[in-house]
Amino acid sequence: MLSGLILFLAVMRRLLLVSAGLLGAACVGTDARWSSENAGQFRWSLMGSTLWQGDRVELVRLVEQLSPWLFAGGILLALLVGFRAARSMGRAGMPAGLVLAALFFFSVDPGTLQFVATRGAGSAARYLDVGDLVRALGWGAFALAVMGWFVQPRSASDAENSEVEKRKESERDPAGSSAWVVVACLIASIVPIAFSQFILNGEPLTNDGAAYRYQAELFERGELSRDIGDLSDFFPARQIQPGPLAFSKYPPGHSAVLALGGWLGLPWLLPGLLAALVPFLTWLIARRCGLRTPHRAALLVAISPALLGVQSLWLSHATSVPMCLLFAYAVLAASDEIERHRGRAILWGLLGGFAISVAFTARPLTAVAVALPFVISIVLSAGPRAWSVSVAAFLAFLPGAGFFLWINQQLTGSPLQTAYGLYSATVSPNDRWGLVNLGTALEYTRFNLARLSAWMNGFAPGLWLIALGTLPVVKPRRAHLLWLPALSLLGFYALHRFQGVPWVGPLYLAEAVPLLAVLSAAGWNVVEHRWGKRAVNALACVMVLASTQLLASHFLLAGKHVESRGLPQRLAREQGVESGVVFIPIEDEASRRRFALPPPHSDEDLIFARDRGAKNAELLTSLGNPEAWILDLEREELFALTK
Repeated sequence: MLSGLILFLAVMRRLLLVSAGLLGAACVGTDARWSSENAGQFRWSLMGSTLWQGDRVELVRLVEQLSPWLFAGGILLALLVGFRAARSMGRAGMPAGLVLAALFFFSVDPGTLQFVATRGAGSAARYLDVGDLVRALGWGAFALAVMGWFVQPRSASDAENSEVEKRKESERDPAGSSAWVVVACLIASIVPIAFSQFILNGEPLTNDGAAYRYQAELFERGELSRDIGDLSDFFPARQIQPGPLAFSKYPPGHSAVLALGGWLGLPWLLPGLLAALVPFLTWLIARRCGLRTPHRAALLVAISPALLGVQSLWLSHATSVPMCLLFAYAVLAASDEIERHRGRAILWGLLGGFAISVAFTARPLTAVAVALPFVISIVLSAGPRAWSVSVAAFLAFLPGAGFFLWINQQLTGSPLQTAYGLYSATVSPNDRWGLVNLGTALEYTRFNLARLSAWMNGFAPGLWLIALGTLPVVKPRRAHLLWLPALSLLGFYALHRFQGVPWVGPLYLAEAVPLLAVLSAAGWNVVEHRWGKRAVNALACVMVLASTQLLASHFLLAGKHVESRGLPQRLAREQGVESGVVFIPIEDEASRRRFALPPPHSDEDLIFARDRGAKNAELLTSLGNPEAWILDLEREELFALTK
């Protein structure tokens, strides 16, 4: 009878694993998004076949009806998973189980569906957050099924003996780890450039990216702004200050970095090199924190869809992520050297101050959010000894801050008035930091945690690896400095109305991803400790596949969006139009968002401008009456205008 019971349980276990694998595969094959043909239609499909379709109002009503049950089910499931995990954690016990339960809830948070359902219909067609969640959950279920089927967990005694052996090992990197770091650096550099050049045709995906590139082109020409006089209505580019003097609303740091490469004819040169630094610096930080396998942290960064996605765009994260990471490493190195060698600590302080100053010129609020936990920590831990390092860092910070204030003075007339603030006051007074209430801030935080859990490593329970990495058995030294910047960024950007572009993951948490990757690598070691190297290899394969699918689903759709944005330029090439003016009808906000029309440079032969009807003659007269065409959006053709 006992043998029969054991056989029955074994069969049931296999059936459960097969069911989990099939369910995971089905979820991986689902697609839940707003229809690209009609932003008001929401479609849920499996393997290309529609399961449910309805308009935005229907979806909102459905979500409102289901939300209480979904939330209750999510909380119950999270608690069950957390308690089950707590039983297997021994000394970590219930506190760790509750933390895992909370993170599991965020990974399946039905609030993501509600957040997307209530988005503005104007940009809803590009949001894939619901699909992200379902596919990421599918990959998580698939990973558990594969590991449960092919990998047997170790007994407690075997795992404990293995841990004793590992503690006796040197803290040096395992053999071949340096090669993996090089591979990680190449992936982090080449993949974003390939996405940008071959899928996005080298064009900015968003108006934000177009504004950064426009300002970079101004810097390349030795200009801070372009005087377009009374013709500003013909060039209503979003994120570019309207009026006689045209300039980007964004801080100047990233555009200056782009300009350095632009002078050499390679605008992607410096962002590509800086992207390669991210896994390398992550590896150094992991070593500095005493992680036994620091190369795994570098690999996790290299395959993280959150970083690969954001680095593929023209956005300022290409500058801020590596500079914030360099600052973090410099602070850790300075705190290690402050007792042994004060001179070296001061040098590290100088490097850290310079790095955070560059990050500040690119993303001021982000730089402050990342720097605060490190500055407070080193002051509290080192006490009076930290003052010399702090002074050195402050002095190295001044050139970047001075550049930022000087640019403000030149563009707005006041060093304390930023271009961003001027643009907000002029165009979008409600799109500023600090305008949301507590309820909205909590909603944004939940949404960003759910996205982070999916985008961190490509599958929904991605936050679990971070939580496992904080367990005492593997926790790196100074682990609090790895997750505090993420909490700081969550807090800072929960007070911002805009929660990032829809094409990539948790945009405002990108600077924290490399630091969290160190904890994820430690969590990866827990998996190895409990399940063995075969489990680690299986999990790595799932991460690569999940990251690939997540990026592919977004960037293939993004490629179509870039083609739509570049319609006038494509038609001009096809019809042989090489000089003159192409007028584009912009009658609503959607058209203004679609077509980026920055003011032209003086040596441009072909100019794209907004159709202003009878006023078009003013622009043509100012340009010497060149040939002119108008774009017919319905026919997708250019028609010559008679003079």
